[in-house]
Amino acid sequence: MRRSEWKKQRRKEYLEQRNNVYIFCEGEKTELLYFQGLKKAIEKNAMYQNMIHIDIQPCTTNTVQVVEKAFTYIERNQVTHGEVWCVYDQDDFPKENFDKANQMMVQRDGSSPNLRFKAAWSNQCFELWYVLHFDYYNVNNNRDQYSERLTRKLRSLNKGIYTKTRPDMFEILNEVGNPKNAIKFSKKLLENKEGRLPSQIAPATKVYELVENLAKYLPGDIKAKFLDETEQ
Repeated sequence: MRRSEWKKQRRKEYLEQRNNVYIFCEGEKTELLYFQGLKKAIEKNAMYQNMIHIDIQPCTTNTVQVVEKAFTYIERNQVTHGEVWCVYDQDDFPKENFDKANQMMVQRDGSSPNLRFKAAWSNQCFELWYVLHFDYYNVNNNRDQYSERLTRKLRSLNKGIYTKTRPDMFEILNEVGNPKNAIKFSKKLLENKEGRLPSQIAPATKVYELVENLAKYLPGDIKAKFLDETEQ
């Protein structure tokens, strides 16, 4: 085998062994900034630097089109190994589109032996994930009320105000919030909801599934804020 062919084969084997995570975020602000913060924290962990690759793609579009863009990206780049996550909200989009996006991901999951497709949806909005770092919240308010609630909480903790473009929310939530509770409360909101369409479950978020999946790659001191020792 030529050296060039050997190097190509070695790279192929490396990419297949590494955990490749592709995250497609609706919009260019809130979700994107949070997961960029999470990725940055993971990259500080020397132990896992070569074991995981996180590719975050902004999608300035609606729910169904986020999923379609993810499918197009995977096919165009001939991705064969890894996890594909679509992060999107209900917001004011038609309920049928919200449910269709989830169904598209469910149908695609399992179509390839080494690729998983998962939807980290929120009903109504991503800010619910933030709110759950402070309190169990089971009121189906609109997204403006979630933002107002976050601003009141942050001000009470001398952490300024909340905006969708605030770049330090991952760090702030880890400092003054409780990521373990956010995961626990997210699961509680989904208890006994099996069989219902995503549009029928509000408030609710599956963002915790993606966060929980990535948290095991965080440096130890940060990881402990997300996972119990038995989960690490």
